[in-house]
Amino acid sequence: MAKPYSLQIFIKFTNFEVRKTDTMNYLNVCRTEAKKLYAYLRKLEENEDFMDFIIHNVNGLEELENSVKFDEDNPKLMICIMADLMKCYRQLGHRIPLVPSDPEFLCISFFFSRVMWDNRKFEALYADANSICADLTAQLCTAYASITSPHLDIPDSFLFTGVLNAYDPKMEREYRQHLYDFSSVTASADGKITPKEAAWLSLLAKSIKDSDTSTLDSASEEVRKDEAEVGKEDENDPMQQLNALIGLEAVKTEVKKLTNFICIQQMREKQGLKTSPISYHCVFTGNPGTGKTTVARIIARIYQQLGILAKGHLVETDRSGLVAEYVGQTAVKTNKIVDSAIDGVLFIDEAYSLVGGENDFGYEAIATLLKRMEDDRSRLVVILAGYGDEMKRFIDSNPGLQSRFNRYIHFEDYDGAELAEIYESLMEKNDYILSEEAKARLLETIDHALSEKDRNFGNARYVRNLFEKTLELQAMRLSDSADPISKTALQLVLPSDIP
Repeated sequence: MAKPYSLQIFIKFTNFEVRKTDTMNYLNVCRTEAKKLYAYLRKLEENEDFMDFIIHNVNGLEELENSVKFDEDNPKLMICIMADLMKCYRQLGHRIPLVPSDPEFLCISFFFSRVMWDNRKFEALYADANSICADLTAQLCTAYASITSPHLDIPDSFLFTGVLNAYDPKMEREYRQHLYDFSSVTASADGKITPKEAAWLSLLAKSIKDSDTSTLDSASEEVRKDEAEVGKEDENDPMQQLNALIGLEAVKTEVKKLTNFICIQQMREKQGLKTSPISYHCVFTGNPGTGKTTVARIIARIYQQLGILAKGHLVETDRSGLVAEYVGQTAVKTNKIVDSAIDGVLFIDEAYSLVGGENDFGYEAIATLLKRMEDDRSRLVVILAGYGDEMKRFIDSNPGLQSRFNRYIHFEDYDGAELAEIYESLMEKNDYILSEEAKARLLETIDHALSEKDRNFGNARYVRNLFEKTLELQAMRLSDSADPISKTALQLVLPSDIP
């Protein structure tokens, strides 16, 4: 029967100047935190979609994969995690190559071994109390130090955080917490925290975004966030805003694909790998009221978070905001709009309306816009929107537009259930309650509108107008009542209130 976690190997290969009971306590802390990271790793490996994402999007680690033998079929996940642990170890100020006699070696030995081996092998290794673990960990850390160097100059950059953020930002925050816990345990190995260790822990704590304050108990007081601030950041997270939109599943998929691609290219650039050129400009096609402006505003925020745009604001315009009535004024008017959109996104609705007759000033607006897109290519993103067929003809009519706009995202019309859900969300946000009979009446009204819709059907705009008319009819009904109007009556919407 294997003995419990033995101290022999660690007492033999480390020079702790503390009592044995202190060593045992520290050993238990290492074991606990390493097990948490191991559980996190197993959870990721059980997510088949995420592992498929890793296989197809994480490259450049072939040399290390070949030099270090792992039990798993796909070692990329463990390579990234171990490289990031090594990054933390270096940023804490500890020696490379590793020296087993250093107190901090105990912690990284635990984490590396726990990540590499399954539970049975890990238990047997430490129970046998031999030097294999110490020697192998020192060799592995030296190997991993070589692949972390390309991003050491970027303080809170890690191999794996970009991958997680591209897949799901919540997963990145949880991972950063594990890196913080590892760094904290490592820093406390010798019973004191150096200024360099304190600085690194503070930086890591600040990088843990949207986390509950309870996960930062070990961080210094000045980097803690209260729950209200965290909740506010959650509400303003652009990816959460995108996911919260009703319908638009195909649009959400396209935006996530674009975001993932950008993140992976940024990771490759940090690792000194070749990158593919990225066009951030987009063409949104679809009928009115399908959420094009809303999604454009979210994309602007995403670009800002990714460091592509400094401000990430959205400037909306159309032909009237770009084209002047007299000769020589269009370029001035267009440049003024572009200036207001610098470091953000310029959203041009019904962009095909810029092309008119032979002597139309819209051509001057297009020429001015294309020149500014080239001159300010690192500070300006343009999104063109409108009906699908018209936008295709518009883009194809000008080689300058063709070369800059090759990413199309189509916005489908909402179906009846989605329109009803939008209506009910407006009710809830404004403290109204639909009776069951009113809900049935709502579906009938929407179904009738859809049966007669044409390309000018307003989708969400239609719902907004329907909601406003409902409030007017409810107000008329209540004002005719001779009875006192209760709070419930003010909230309740009846079938007769829906036009």
